[in-house]
Amino acid sequence: MTLRARLTLLTVTVVLLSLMSFAELAGWLLWKAELGSLTRQLNAQSQALLAVAQSRSPTLDATAADILEEKGTAASGRIYQGQTLRWSGGADGPPVLDAAFLQTSEPRAVERVGDILVASRRQGEYVIQVGRNLEPLEHLLRRYALLSGLSLLALSLLAGWVVAKQVRRTLRPLESLVGRVQQLDSPDPIPALEQPDEVGALARALQSSLDALRAERERETLFLASASHELRTPVTAMLADVQHTLSRPRPPMNCAPP
Repeated sequence: MTLRARLTLLTVTVVLLSLMSFAELAGWLLWKAELGSLTRQLNAQSQALLAVAQSRSPTLDATAADILEEKGTAASGRIYQGQTLRWSGGADGPPVLDAAFLQTSEPRAVERVGDILVASRRQGEYVIQVGRNLEPLEHLLRRYALLSGLSLLALSLLAGWVVAKQVRRTLRPLESLVGRVQQLDSPDPIPALEQPDEVGALARALQSSLDALRAERERETLFLASASHELRTPVTAMLADVQHTLSRPRPPMNCAPP
């Protein structure tokens, strides 16, 4: 795998993980904020229902229904007097919103029972319970998570493309430098010598090495030329003596009898 591919893959991975962590944190904070807002709303509705129940208003049904309505969304409400269910209305829900609270003596509680968040309040002989189904909120958050995941993937791929383009532009002088190194005998200058970055430092170091090699080669050439010149005269004299010796007549060699 090339350096450009590794850097691009690393960038996409880091950006995707970072954005996913941020999105997860944002989703968690959004869930907590919505849950806190819903809890305050249910507590306020239960307090209002308690006040209506204690007033023994003859218009309890209409007043309680209005209290449970909030921005076009209705909650489920239950009013107990002693152990008797005095009133039930609002949105559809189970007959008992939080059965465990009815068995305790706690003044108030907010608990999740199944898919319903229930705010319970006890004062005197009255117990008020108001519940809201959490399924719409969870469905909204699931859609947020899906859209966020797709958006983050697109952003990560875009970031990878930008980084790949930038890396390619940055490594272009290095690729030229590699091509130049493969032709050391070329008289062309080393590219990217003026760049202030790492590629420029590498080019300058390579240029310095090539200059040193050229100087060493020139010294070797001068030494060989000088040695050849110095050895030419004695070698020529030796060859002349050998040729003169070989050209002189020599007496036949006497062969000893067997």
